[in-house]
Amino acid sequence: GSVYTIDFSYSYDSQSGWRKLIDFASRTRDTGVYTNSGFASTYNGGGKIATTGKVLGGVESQFTFTRNAAGLTHAYVNKQLVLTYNDPGSALAFSTNVANFFVDDGANGGEASAGKVDYLRIFNHAMTGAEIAALQAPVAPVNEVPEPAPAALMLLGAGVLGLARRRQRAV
Repeated sequence: GSVYTIDFSYSYDSQSGWRKLIDFASRTRDTGVYTNSGFASTYNGGGKIATTGKVLGGVESQFTFTRNAAGLTHAYVNKQLVLTYNDPGSALAFSTNVANFFVDDGANGGEASAGKVDYLRIFNHAMTGAEIAALQAPVAPVNEVPEPAPAALMLLGAGVLGLARRRQRAV
C-alpha cells in the first residue's frame, strides 16, 4: 500500500554505482530508493525525486522509510531524519502487494549488490519520529535446550543406585 513504515539494517560489500534498496513498482521501472556515492535517492520512474543525507557504505546501517496517508514521506538513516518529501502522486506507494528489496529491476542493470541484511520489518502504519527513535533491533530467538526436570533426575539416580545394589547382591 500507500501507508507504511519499512525498517531494516543492511550493509553492502560494495557501495560503487547505483544500488537499489526498495522497489515500489514491482521491478517494472526505476521507482524506488537507491544508494549511490554514499547518498540515498528516491526515483519515480521518470527522474529523481529527492536525495537523502549520507548513507554509510560497507558499514551496517539502519534505514527506516515511512509514508503516511497524505503522502508525506520521511527517510531515516541510523534514526536520524535525512529526507522529508511530499508524495501526492503516490510514486512511493507500492504498485502491487509485492515488495522487492535489494534486487535489480532490469531497467538499467547492475543495481543489485552483495551484502547482508540483519533484519527487515514492515509496519502497516506511518511511524512518528519518536516511534522510530524508540525502535530496537529485533533479537533473534534463542532455542534453548530444556534442562531435565529435577524429579526425573532423582528417579534416574535412584534407578542407577538400585541397579548397582542388585549387581552387588548377585556377586
